[in-house]
Amino acid sequence: MKRPTPELLEISRWPSVDVNALEDKARLRYQQRAAAVEHYAAGAALGEIESKTEIHRRVLYRMIERALQLHSDGRPWGFRALVPGSHTKAYERRKASKSAGVGLAGAFSQLLERQPKLEELVRQLIASRDIRLVQQGERVCLKNLRNAHNRFTAACRSLGLRGSDYPLNQEQQGLRSLGAALRQRMMQEFKEAHRSAGGGMGIAARLQQLDDVGLAPAA
Repeated sequence: MKRPTPELLEISRWPSVDVNALEDKARLRYQQRAAAVEHYAAGAALGEIESKTEIHRRVLYRMIERALQLHSDGRPWGFRALVPGSHTKAYERRKASKSAGVGLAGAFSQLLERQPKLEELVRQLIASRDIRLVQQGERVCLKNLRNAHNRFTAACRSLGLRGSDYPLNQEQQGLRSLGAALRQRMMQEFKEAHRSAGGGMGIAARLQQLDDVGLAPAA
């Protein structure tokens, strides 16, 4: 393998991995791989890398090739390619992962940051009242979440996300994360509207506020 250019090996710009989200065995394996790549990027000799990390040079070359491949988000796979079980080749996953994973709320937030069109869609769903909060006793539930989720996943696919990419690689394809994000934002709108009105309003005014922010009492 020909050594990549210094620009490609500027690993400080590679997308990182939350090692705390990995299981113990996978975390140790990832850290071993990451250390080998870091040593290589720093110019260490291959023999030294093999001795320190127990990663053979041929395996190291394959890992770097995978890390330099382009992800669907437009960035290199980077350290994400070193996670055990990761698939850097573009393909449609035939069966969604059954694992709910760890830190999906953070992953969802990062998805919206990387894809402004998805962030815009979330705001449109709230502004157009296509999604509503319905109070049922002490619980607050989302109405029309399934329809909103269908639009969200369709938008993900239109942006080039595949079945191997988050959130499409999850069993529910981000349904719960989308619902949590919508609920949080809509409840925040209600709280801000309630504070701006002084908090001491009558029942009729409060019900009107609930409707204004898409939070309607159950029939």
